[in-house]
Amino acid sequence: MEDRKAMEPTIFDMEKHNLLLHLFADVHIACIKQDHTIATFTPPLDRDRIDSWWRKQAHQVSAGDRDIIFIIASDGRTLAGVVMLSKPYWETGPFRGYVEKLLVSPLCRRVGVARALMLKVEEVAREKGRTLLVRLRSMARVREKGIPFADTEYRLTDAGYRNRKSCRSDVSKAGVYEGKKHLYGDCVCCADRPVL
Repeated sequence: MEDRKAMEPTIFDMEKHNLLLHLFADVHIACIKQDHTIATFTPPLDRDRIDSWWRKQAHQVSAGDRDIIFIIASDGRTLAGVVMLSKPYWETGPFRGYVEKLLVSPLCRRVGVARALMLKVEEVAREKGRTLLVRLRSMARVREKGIPFADTEYRLTDAGYRNRKSCRSDVSKAGVYEGKKHLYGDCVCCADRPVL
Protein backbone atom coordinates (compact mmCIF):
# COMPACT_ATOMS: atom_id res chain seq x y z
CA MET A 1 0.00 0.00 0.00
CA GLU A 2 1.33 3.41 -1.00
CA ASP A 3 1.87 6.21 1.52
CA ARG A 4 -0.02 9.37 0.46
CA LYS A 5 2.83 11.62 1.59
CA ALA A 6 5.37 9.76 -0.55
CA MET A 7 3.47 10.31 -3.82
CA GLU A 8 5.35 12.78 -5.96
CA PRO A 9 4.48 12.75 -9.66
CA THR A 10 7.48 12.91 -11.98
CA ILE A 11 7.56 13.99 -15.62
CA PHE A 12 9.26 11.36 -17.77
CA ASP A 13 12.57 12.35 -19.34
CA MET A 14 14.01 9.87 -21.87
CA GLU A 15 17.60 10.42 -20.73
CA LYS A 16 16.86 10.05 -17.02
CA HIS A 17 14.02 7.52 -16.97
CA ASN A 18 14.53 5.23 -19.97
CA LEU A 19 15.23 2.26 -17.69
CA LEU A 20 11.76 2.62 -16.11
CA LEU A 21 9.86 1.77 -19.30
CA HIS A 22 9.60 -1.89 -18.31
CA LEU A 23 7.76 -0.78 -15.14
CA PHE A 24 5.20 1.09 -17.27
CA ALA A 25 4.65 -2.14 -19.21
CA ASP A 26 4.33 -4.09 -15.92
CA VAL A 27 1.50 -1.85 -14.68
CA HIS A 28 -0.14 -1.86 -18.12
CA ILE A 29 -0.15 -5.66 -18.12
CA ALA A 30 -1.36 -5.86 -14.50
CA CYS A 31 -4.33 -3.59 -15.27
CA ILE A 32 -5.28 -5.67 -18.32
CA LYS A 33 -4.97 -8.98 -16.47
CA GLN A 34 -6.53 -8.01 -13.14
CA ASP A 35 -9.16 -5.48 -14.21
CA HIS A 36 -9.78 -6.67 -17.77
CA THR A 37 -8.96 -3.11 -18.83
CA ILE A 38 -9.23 -2.44 -22.53
CA ALA A 39 -5.96 -0.59 -22.96
CA THR A 40 -4.51 -1.02 -26.47
CA PHE A 41 -3.76 -4.73 -25.98
CA THR A 42 -5.87 -7.80 -25.34
CA PRO A 43 -4.91 -11.22 -23.98
CA PRO A 44 -2.94 -13.24 -24.74
CA LEU A 45 -0.42 -10.50 -24.07
CA ASP A 46 2.89 -10.27 -25.92
CA ARG A 47 5.40 -8.64 -23.56
CA ASP A 48 7.74 -7.64 -26.38
CA ARG A 49 4.94 -5.79 -28.21
CA ILE A 50 3.93 -3.93 -25.04
CA ASP A 51 7.55 -2.99 -24.27
CA SER A 52 7.95 -1.76 -27.86
CA TRP A 53 4.73 0.27 -27.59
CA TRP A 54 6.02 2.03 -24.45
CA ARG A 55 9.34 2.78 -26.19
CA LYS A 56 7.35 4.46 -28.99
CA GLN A 57 5.48 6.55 -26.44
CA ALA A 58 8.81 7.58 -24.87
CA HIS A 59 10.14 8.66 -28.28
CA GLN A 60 7.04 10.84 -28.69
CA VAL A 61 8.03 12.52 -25.42
CA SER A 62 11.43 13.30 -26.95
CA ALA A 63 9.68 14.73 -30.02
CA GLY A 64 7.51 16.97 -27.81
CA ASP A 65 4.23 15.30 -28.83
CA ARG A 66 3.49 13.69 -25.49
CA ASP A 67 4.19 13.90 -21.77
CA ILE A 68 4.33 10.85 -19.52
CA ILE A 69 3.80 11.39 -15.81
CA PHE A 70 4.45 8.68 -13.27
CA ILE A 71 4.73 7.99 -9.56
CA ILE A 72 7.20 5.57 -8.01
CA ALA A 73 5.94 3.92 -4.83
CA SER A 74 7.67 4.57 -1.52
CA ASP A 75 9.58 1.28 -1.80
CA GLY A 76 11.53 2.87 -4.68
CA ARG A 77 11.05 -0.15 -6.96
CA THR A 78 7.33 -0.27 -7.78
CA LEU A 79 5.56 1.97 -10.25
CA ALA A 80 2.44 3.22 -8.47
CA GLY A 81 0.85 4.70 -11.59
CA VAL A 82 1.29 6.38 -14.94
CA VAL A 83 -0.69 8.72 -17.19
CA MET A 84 0.03 10.38 -20.53
CA LEU A 85 -0.86 13.74 -22.03
CA SER A 86 -0.93 13.60 -25.82
CA LYS A 87 -0.37 16.93 -27.55
CA PRO A 88 -1.21 16.44 -31.23
CA TYR A 89 -0.53 19.27 -33.63
CA TRP A 90 -3.68 20.82 -35.07
CA GLU A 91 -3.86 24.37 -36.35
CA THR A 92 -7.53 24.41 -35.37
CA GLY A 93 -7.02 23.05 -31.87
CA PRO A 94 -3.59 23.84 -30.42
CA PHE A 95 -5.30 24.18 -27.03
CA ARG A 96 -6.50 20.55 -26.98
CA GLY A 97 -4.74 17.72 -25.13
CA TYR A 98 -5.67 14.09 -24.65
CA VAL A 99 -5.40 12.29 -21.31
CA GLU A 100 -4.40 8.72 -22.07
CA LYS A 101 -3.52 5.53 -20.20
CA LEU A 102 -4.30 6.48 -16.63
CA LEU A 103 -3.07 3.24 -15.09
CA VAL A 104 -2.65 2.58 -11.37
CA SER A 105 -0.89 -0.51 -10.06
CA PRO A 106 -3.26 -2.91 -8.28
CA LEU A 107 -0.77 -2.77 -5.37
CA CYS A 108 -1.16 1.01 -4.94
CA ARG A 109 -4.85 1.73 -5.23
CA ARG A 110 -7.22 3.70 -3.00
CA VAL A 111 -4.50 6.04 -1.75
CA GLY A 112 -4.82 8.92 -4.23
CA VAL A 113 -2.39 7.88 -6.96
CA ALA A 114 -4.85 8.63 -9.78
CA ARG A 115 -5.77 11.96 -8.19
CA ALA A 116 -2.10 12.97 -7.87
CA LEU A 117 -1.43 11.97 -11.47
CA MET A 118 -4.43 13.90 -12.79
CA LEU A 119 -3.51 17.02 -10.84
CA LYS A 120 -0.03 16.87 -12.37
CA VAL A 121 -1.48 16.27 -15.86
CA GLU A 122 -3.62 19.36 -15.43
CA GLU A 123 -0.61 21.39 -14.27
CA VAL A 124 1.48 20.25 -17.24
CA ALA A 125 -1.40 20.86 -19.65
CA ARG A 126 -1.80 24.44 -18.40
CA GLU A 127 1.95 25.05 -18.77
CA LYS A 128 1.80 23.79 -22.37
CA GLY A 129 -1.30 25.83 -23.25
CA ARG A 130 -3.53 22.73 -23.48
CA THR A 131 -6.62 24.08 -21.75
CA LEU A 132 -9.19 21.72 -23.27
CA LEU A 133 -8.50 18.18 -22.13
CA VAL A 134 -10.16 15.12 -23.60
CA ARG A 135 -10.27 11.74 -21.90
CA LEU A 136 -11.25 8.95 -24.24
CA ARG A 137 -13.15 5.94 -23.00
CA SER A 138 -13.35 2.61 -24.73
CA MET A 139 -16.69 1.98 -26.41
CA ALA A 140 -16.91 -1.46 -24.76
CA ARG A 141 -16.60 0.18 -21.34
CA VAL A 142 -19.19 2.79 -22.33
CA ARG A 143 -21.70 0.10 -23.27
CA GLU A 144 -20.88 -2.03 -20.21
CA LYS A 145 -21.33 0.81 -17.71
CA GLY A 146 -24.18 2.53 -19.55
CA ILE A 147 -22.20 5.77 -19.86
CA PRO A 148 -24.04 8.11 -22.25
CA PHE A 149 -20.96 9.29 -24.18
CA ALA A 150 -17.64 7.86 -25.27
CA ASP A 151 -15.35 10.74 -24.46
CA THR A 152 -15.24 13.54 -21.94
CA GLU A 153 -13.96 17.03 -22.63
CA TYR A 154 -13.22 19.50 -19.90
CA ARG A 155 -11.79 22.97 -19.85
CA LEU A 156 -9.11 23.85 -17.33
CA THR A 157 -9.94 26.91 -15.25
CA ASP A 158 -8.53 28.48 -12.12
CA ALA A 159 -11.23 26.70 -10.11
CA GLY A 160 -10.38 23.27 -11.51
CA TYR A 161 -12.26 22.16 -14.57
CA ARG A 162 -15.72 21.89 -15.98
CA ASN A 163 -16.96 18.84 -17.82
CA ARG A 164 -18.48 19.92 -21.13
CA LYS A 165 -20.97 17.04 -21.42
CA SER A 166 -22.40 16.86 -17.90
CA CYS A 167 -21.46 17.74 -14.37
CA ARG A 168 -22.02 16.41 -10.89
CA SER A 169 -22.84 18.22 -7.68
CA ASP A 170 -19.35 17.68 -6.19
CA VAL A 171 -16.49 17.94 -8.67
CA SER A 172 -12.93 17.94 -7.39
CA LYS A 173 -9.96 19.35 -9.28
CA ALA A 174 -8.71 15.82 -10.03
CA GLY A 175 -11.95 14.64 -11.55
CA VAL A 176 -13.32 12.55 -8.70
CA TYR A 177 -17.09 12.80 -8.94
CA GLU A 178 -19.46 12.37 -6.04
CA GLY A 179 -23.16 13.01 -5.96
CA LYS A 180 -25.90 12.95 -8.56
CA LYS A 181 -25.70 13.79 -12.24
CA HIS A 182 -26.81 17.27 -13.26
CA LEU A 183 -27.05 18.91 -16.66
CA TYR A 184 -25.96 22.50 -17.24
CA GLY A 185 -28.57 25.10 -16.40
CA ASP A 186 -30.86 22.56 -14.75
CA CYS A 187 -29.34 22.53 -11.29
CA VAL A 188 -27.94 24.71 -8.54
CA CYS A 189 -24.38 23.59 -9.12
CA CYS A 190 -24.52 24.56 -12.81
CA ALA A 191 -26.64 27.71 -12.66
CA ASP A 192 -23.90 29.91 -11.24
CA ARG A 193 -21.11 28.62 -13.50
CA PRO A 194 -20.16 30.46 -16.67
CA VAL A 195 -20.99 28.69 -19.90
CA LEU A 196 -17.82 27.67 -21.74
